[in-house]
Amino acid sequence: AVVKGIPCSNYQYKTTVSMTVEPANGLVLGRVYPPEKRGRQYKGVWNGEKFKEYFNELVGVINDFIRQKKVFAKKKKVHEIFILVDGASEHTTNIQNKDKDGEEFLRKLSNYDQELYDSSSIKMRVLKASPNSPQLNLCEYYNRTLRLLVNRERWGLVNQPVMIKVKKKGENVAYRVKTFTDIIQEQVNVIANRTPQLTSHIKMLECLNDVIARNGYLDYSIPN
Repeated sequence: AVVKGIPCSNYQYKTTVSMTVEPANGLVLGRVYPPEKRGRQYKGVWNGEKFKEYFNELVGVINDFIRQKKVFAKKKKVHEIFILVDGASEHTTNIQNKDKDGEEFLRKLSNYDQELYDSSSIKMRVLKASPNSPQLNLCEYYNRTLRLLVNRERWGLVNQPVMIKVKKKGENVAYRVKTFTDIIQEQVNVIANRTPQLTSHIKMLECLNDVIARNGYLDYSIPN
């Protein structure tokens, strides 16, 4: 999710929020990446390297779920964990098309624990979402919720005066970026503590079924 901050001079500074969601557990991991000052300007920092760092942390979270046996609903020989990513450039620079199930990418992560997966009969797979299909991506539904919560707080009676408060010369932008980042982080925490968005999951499944019914397969261009 990319959330735009309030205008400062002629610029709008983008804060990126990377979220991983799961139907039964809701928000599994959410991290906020505010813009940083580069020279005289603030610029977004989300890139392929940040994605790799985030994904490594996500694998660590999944490892904890495995150790606590929270990912197993049914007993069977092999438990497959699917991690779905969209086609953003930050993702594709790390996970090449020839990298089946993202195995090569996963093995380069420090938190990837093959011994744990073997002992737990786990197979982890990274899959790419259908292109230009936000309605098939559960994260997008959570992104929408995040934007609504952030906008409500940003323009509320408490935060709006803070966002437009005039500080000393040269301090305004840094002050507003920090304030806005704090608002976003607070709302990410709100979503993390909520029950899963089951209605969003149902809506996504309806869209999936509609695509399959119309095309006979999930991907818009490549039949499986």
